[in-house]
Amino acid sequence: MLRRLPHFAELRWVFEAAVPRPNVPYYTLVSEVIQRRINAALSGELSAEDALKSAEDEIRDIVRRYEG
Repeated sequence: MLRRLPHFAELRWVFEAAVPRPNVPYYTLVSEVIQRRINAALSGELSAEDALKSAEDEIRDIVRRYEG
């Protein structure tokens, strides 16, 4: 395999150190919030500060809902 894909030798540490993402029921919801807010900041709809604050508030609500 290394003859065909020699760069894999340099990426060995990536495969050895890889860990799965946390298995939490709200991971997808949090990812969607982050995506929406960062996109809003990049498009100029919100300032970066406002986007991050809004994302933080929404994520806290999601975590509270699932963790009580």
